[in-house]
Amino acid sequence: MRELKAGIAALATLAALTPGAAFAKNYCLTGFPDSSYLLVGINFKVPGNGKCAQFIGFNPEEANWPTSGDACTSSDGKTLSFTLTTSGVSAPFFEIDAITLSLPEQTGEVAGQTITADAVRSFSETSGISGGACSTSEIPSGSDDDAESAAPDNDDAD
Repeated sequence: MRELKAGIAALATLAALTPGAAFAKNYCLTGFPDSSYLLVGINFKVPGNGKCAQFIGFNPEEANWPTSGDACTSSDGKTLSFTLTTSGVSAPFFEIDAITLSLPEQTGEVAGQTITADAVRSFSETSGISGGACSTSEIPSGSDDDAESAAPDNDDAD
């Protein structure tokens, strides 16, 4: 009986200290030059020092624009860098973002390019970009009514 109690206590401690996939949150990047632009990484967690992770998600601005890329945390744990590509078929539209966030604050800058049928524009924003855990609705279908605000939960930094 004593072993069973010890095993249950160990499992409870492990569950409390190790966030599992069932408890994973989405991660939002906001503060782009276009204030309505938002990137949502589904179940994305900031990688540990010296590690990289895939960022797969969407931009709900036009209801459902897929976004993917990579994010790496520096070995000293001071910087989180993203390279992300977002595409939309309604325009057509492509955006490539290079984002650098300071850690643990998760604030920083972005430089990128938007590519549409009739123009290529470069942009940069030296402040205002922020990232953090967020909650969102399901991936929207195609109606603007489906998109839900997904600002970062600033009290839940990873």
